[in-house]
Amino acid sequence: MALVTTANRTLYSAALREVYTPKMWKLQNRDRILLQKFNKNTEAWAEGNQINIPLHTAGSGGVGYSSAGTLPTPNQQLTARATTNYKRLYARFRIDGALLKSTRTGYAAEMRALDFEAKNLIEDVADALAYDIWQDGSGQVSGAPTSPGGTPSETAFSVPKANCGIKRNMIIDVVTTAGGVISTEGVLKALVVSVVTDPNDATRNLVTLDAATPLIGDFDISSGYGIYRQGSYDDAISGMSNIVSASGTYLGIDRNVAANNFWKAQVLSNGGTLRPLKLDLMQEMVDTIEQNSPGTTRLIVTNHALWRDLAGQLVADKRYNGNTMKLNGWCEALDFRGIPVVRDKYALANKMWFLDTETWTIYHDSEGGFIDEDGQILKQVADSDRFEAGWRRYLQIVSGDPASNGLLSDLQQ
Repeated sequence: MALVTTANRTLYSAALREVYTPKMWKLQNRDRILLQKFNKNTEAWAEGNQINIPLHTAGSGGVGYSSAGTLPTPNQQLTARATTNYKRLYARFRIDGALLKSTRTGYAAEMRALDFEAKNLIEDVADALAYDIWQDGSGQVSGAPTSPGGTPSETAFSVPKANCGIKRNMIIDVVTTAGGVISTEGVLKALVVSVVTDPNDATRNLVTLDAATPLIGDFDISSGYGIYRQGSYDDAISGMSNIVSASGTYLGIDRNVAANNFWKAQVLSNGGTLRPLKLDLMQEMVDTIEQNSPGTTRLIVTNHALWRDLAGQLVADKRYNGNTMKLNGWCEALDFRGIPVVRDKYALANKMWFLDTETWTIYHDSEGGFIDEDGQILKQVADSDRFEAGWRRYLQIVSGDPASNGLLSDLQQ
């Protein structure tokens, strides 16, 4: 007796909810070491609530010796509270209605299409998150853009290759800014057609937009444009660039105020002049963290170029064996006096981060899931024979003690 199964939206929704969602959780953390090494906290999640981090800023001072047996003057421990908000990360895919048409034949082809869209959607989400971890929370996905070859254009611009998160088929916001404020020209949503090496400068990428979404006027080098992930202007998760810093405001605490020195990360720079990476310089950073904070460096992260440079030095230096280790069973790490050093493709150039991973937490509602409050994940697009599904995750990445982390910058590579 043959069993005939009818494919329908309810069946597909169940597959996305019960089969694919757990797979998506594993997929978005795969090969992304920071997403695996940071602590995760779902207990603090509550709709509409802030994340509150209690801080111990100084001891009581009520300690002293006395041969006469006199007790020291009592005092109180100094505390503070840092707060932040969850950020909402969304993604959406759309498929043709013909793939979801109910049928009394096998529906393996439809399921393969659904599988392809769902998996690659989450890969896009994970890649965006892996990129944004290293940024400053502004949602920006590239360095300062300029007109291509110095010629104003409505459909192309040039950006530095370094720290470029723009990809083909990505939808971006092109924002004209003045002093960090969106100008009256507002936001233009544009579809990226291609990203190739700029023929006029091999250190830059030439980004071409769909002609159907031209810029508001020619792209002029003097206009002060910024390129952002769509809808994300000043609304992305906090990242390494604004957390591991000795200046600026983080979680509502201004590090430029002398009384807030406890909130400053350890930073060793060279005034903007690049210098060679040296093993003794790395050890100085490790020592600085231990001397100036309660933290211990447990993980060092850098980009591929500096990682290769370090690998060569560790092999050549007799104090080291040039050994490697595996983190979480897959991530190759160099052994720097027992501290693993890993490479991340989105780590910023000329820098090396020294992290106490125990001070980092990913606060989130969950690892993410398809939006299905109405019982259906796949929803018909209005006036169209197409269906779409949305994925969401509420999260924020927090360091509860920036001082236990360090940045070694201005490094040649």
